[in-house]
Amino acid sequence: LVTFLALLLLCACAKEESVETTNAGETTEASTEETAPVTVTEKITLEDLKEYVIVRPSDTSEDIVTGGIQLRKELIAAFDAELTLKEDLFSETVQSLKIRECEILLGNCNRDETRQFMTGMKYNDYGYAMVGKKLVICGGSDEATLRALDAFLANVVKNQKGDVFFDGADILMVRGSYDIDTLTVQGNDLSQYVIVYPNRNDSAKMLAHTVRDRIAEVSGIILNVCADKENVSEKEILIGTTNRTDCKYTAQALNEGTYLIGADDRFICARGADGMGDYYAAYALIAALLENAQ
Repeated sequence: LVTFLALLLLCACAKEESVETTNAGETTEASTEETAPVTVTEKITLEDLKEYVIVRPSDTSEDIVTGGIQLRKELIAAFDAELTLKEDLFSETVQSLKIRECEILLGNCNRDETRQFMTGMKYNDYGYAMVGKKLVICGGSDEATLRALDAFLANVVKNQKGDVFFDGADILMVRGSYDIDTLTVQGNDLSQYVIVYPNRNDSAKMLAHTVRDRIAEVSGIILNVCADKENVSEKEILIGTTNRTDCKYTAQALNEGTYLIGADDRFICARGADGMGDYYAAYALIAALLENAQ
């Protein structure tokens, strides 16, 4: 396979200690950034808890599904609270699918409160907090969400006193450390990009998620992934031969058994002459982007 490489990279590597903090000023292991993505005064009493439902993402890993079941069992055992566990699907017209005012949101749920809590969150970051009347327990990845759940069970459920289940002032945010502190391509911060794959191309979709996960693991940057049927974003990483013809690398002819990776001021492209070429191109892109962090 022949590689055409035209990437300009500027990587600043940093391995930082992280600090785990709460509003009470307790410090354990971990963070260089301040906590508290939200400021709230809401609290949940044990009586209020009976009105809550537990919500998890509908499209998620078995670990998060199991985590939701575990959370429900722990709350039943500790407080005799028979909370319903449901998915984050919602509808304004179907009564059973309407969004409840009182929800415990586990993981990256399709809720505004979760999105607010996750603003600025990286891959290994995690925590919990009240956002309005909703209690959000979440991390930048499934693994981080499970760490948030473990912390919640230890700090809140197994340490509950009095008639208050959760005090809204008890915010936890843990910031992870990453091999790469900043990563730019052609002068653009990588966090500005969306990863795009050809619509209905499952192998390219898998490669796009592999690129996303690898970038997230090393830099903490969590990029969105979508098919090329979606509207064009300002900056995109193209995996496979997409319909983004504005990118000169998309139109470049490839002989059998070849692949290319390249970048201009708007697009980063990794594609091959066939599916195997796409595979090699995606992994060559990962190496080009992240090798300085190893």
